[in-house]
Amino acid sequence: MKRVLVSLFFSLPLFAQPFSYLGIVDGQSGAFSGIDKDSMYITGSGSTVNTSITAETLLVDQSFTYMGYNAKGIQRRVYYDGSPAPIFEDTVYEVGDTMRRLMVVGKTSPSTYLKADVKALVTPFAVGNSWTLGILGDTFIADIDGDTNWTTPDTFIITKDSMYVLSMGSITVPAGTFDSVYTIKLRLEGMLWSSAVYTNTGSSSAAWSDSLYRDYYIYWKPGLGYVKDSMFQFVKWTYLFITIRSFNWTKSELLGYWLSVSEKPSQKYLTTLSKDGYVELGRYGRIYDISGRLIHKGPGKYRLDKGYYFIVDKRMVRKVIVWK
Repeated sequence: MKRVLVSLFFSLPLFAQPFSYLGIVDGQSGAFSGIDKDSMYITGSGSTVNTSITAETLLVDQSFTYMGYNAKGIQRRVYYDGSPAPIFEDTVYEVGDTMRRLMVVGKTSPSTYLKADVKALVTPFAVGNSWTLGILGDTFIADIDGDTNWTTPDTFIITKDSMYVLSMGSITVPAGTFDSVYTIKLRLEGMLWSSAVYTNTGSSSAAWSDSLYRDYYIYWKPGLGYVKDSMFQFVKWTYLFITIRSFNWTKSELLGYWLSVSEKPSQKYLTTLSKDGYVELGRYGRIYDISGRLIHKGPGKYRLDKGYYFIVDKRMVRKVIVWK
């Protein structure tokens, strides 16, 4: 089952507004590398396992007012084995000490998302703090299992929506080692009526899951943003003598945050991927790391290490992710 519930996004003074505390800055970009693994077990048919290498980019690209509160738009794109998914725009807004979020639960059409307004993060973080998203008992009707069946939607009922600040310490990711990083856990439980299970069993009652839970961990550095996240989801159905178990595991780690390399309005701005790290430069080509430091210039083929870079060649600027 593909990941459909989109993971929580973004992150110094003690009583600062959430965006300042969390590090959500206009024009901020981030890049992450990770893995997405799905496994399905069906009695009598064995298991199927699908694994994708992922690269993810985030960009804080909008500031506006939502329901009278300061809000940000965060553009998100995930590349699965080099193939880009559609760009998704996430909305967050701050109310007092809380960052609320319009969290995607499913889709009601190929281009329309069903969202829940949740209490995503309470600031400042402190080990032992906890809260709920505020959707306990809510029912959502949409394509949630990812089968793109728009005529027979799924039903998802929330039975637990708890957040916990578990610990604070150091963590090492491709971008480096970070201190004072908080580990925050979301425990989401519910019951899912799946149109995919209904289609394959022909039984409406069989489409109700016996159990569904998701453990989502986010590792957040105040003043910077999140540096890692991971998720495990399990769903089980039982029908007559058949058991269906669905597993999904994901992990993303920070390659880097940056604001931008100085650009002129006329410059074209693109994002590309490179699996082997090789890039081709023209006569005026220059390569910058995510801090804006010049690391190479001149024509020809040049190999980059895993990470995130800017390539400037005449009037074009490219953001290049080297992810394998």
